[in-house]
Amino acid sequence: MATSGRGGRRPLILFHNDFFGHRPWESPSFGDIDCDITSDRALAPEADAVVLHVPGLKRWRLNIAKHPRNLWVLWSMESVVNYPVMADRRALRHFDLRMTYEQDADIFVPYLPGRQAIAAVCADPLP
Repeated sequence: MATSGRGGRRPLILFHNDFFGHRPWESPSFGDIDCDITSDRALAPEADAVVLHVPGLKRWRLNIAKHPRNLWVLWSMESVVNYPVMADRRALRHFDLRMTYEQDADIFVPYLPGRQAIAAVCADPLP
């Protein structure tokens, strides 16, 4: 068991809400990551990172407490044109990191298929 998280344990990532009704962290295409992932909000005080999917928030006023150990991650694969709150400095001050498809994001998440799909395509010889 890896112990790279705070306090000598595996990092714990809490997904505060889902991704358009899906739980991508349970998908095989999410990849192999060396941390624990949960959607149990009761674990928020223990989480190293709390990921909030902007389009999935029911309203932008956040009714959750940010605990001292948390890094808050704003996550969206949508354009700021569709979700202008992502450009609102007052809203962004709550977040430590931005995870988007934009190359200047703190965590760059491009629109690409998962590792397994790419490996499968690359394994087939070209005609």
